[in-house]
Amino acid sequence: MNQQTETKTVKAKRKSLYTADVGLESEQDTQGSAGYSAIETQAKGLGVFSLALGLAEVALTRSLAKAAGISPQYSTILRIFGLREITSGVGLLAGSNRKAWLWSRVAGDILDVGFMGYAFTKAKNAEDRKRLAIAAAVVAPIIILDVMASLRESARVREVDEAYADGLSAI
Repeated sequence: MNQQTETKTVKAKRKSLYTADVGLESEQDTQGSAGYSAIETQAKGLGVFSLALGLAEVALTRSLAKAAGISPQYSTILRIFGLREITSGVGLLAGSNRKAWLWSRVAGDILDVGFMGYAFTKAKNAEDRKRLAIAAAVVAPIIILDVMASLRESARVREVDEAYADGLSAI
């Protein structure tokens, strides 16, 4: 194979890896009707979710705190968490550096779980502890989605980087 053909092959591989999800056979297999890959669609969905949750945490802080069994004294922390969610949501919807924004959601999940655990230990009654346990159960599937999306995006980026490096060494 000559150098020009090899370079075209490497470029085609890079493009397919860049636009496709890891583990799927072709770009067509990963794209929906709007042309987004499965990971892009999931990232955008998590971005919209982050925006909505963040806005709710900022605008409806006391109502959310009460529903989750969290003392009103932690309202400022909930607002800060809301701003963090909004930032992650905007980052994911902007579409640049998706891997970092997905991992920022995982880091936020760790903060959320730690805070809920702390709030659970400080809860004044059984009803608040029950509400916190329910809130933790509601958050758990989202954490799983965040971790899975982050791992998939990290694998995709790693493959793109390897294909790019292979392409540079072929030139």
